[in-house]
Amino acid sequence: MKKLKLISILGIILAGVIFSFFGFFYFFSFFFENDITLDGSCITKARNIVLDSSNNIYITGSISVDETETTDAFLAKFDNNGNIIWYKIWGGIYDDSGSGIAFDSSGNVYMGGSTSSFGPDL
Repeated sequence: MKKLKLISILGIILAGVIFSFFGFFYFFSFFFENDITLDGSCITKARNIVLDSSNNIYITGSISVDETETTDAFLAKFDNNGNIIWYKIWGGIYDDSGSGIAFDSSGNVYMGGSTSSFGPDL
């Protein structure tokens, strides 16, 4: 498993897309030690990043899971050193993506997102 490296500037944690798009890769690439992988799949886009009360890092977005170039939604939890604690991937046969993360008063985590897939497998 490759290690995630995040940078904090003025209390803001920076994350960005992993692929190249009009120079963003070159701007953001030095913030990551390596590509972030879950289950052998590379994270395509981090859309939201949140810290919990223990400074654990939660990231949601989209992940490429096979050669079809479709994406699935993911939610991952890292410790404050960038080591993965757990992750979950959801998706169907079309593009899916996570976009929001929230916590309730008990510390439970919730994720929101969008899907182009349909059915009980989501």
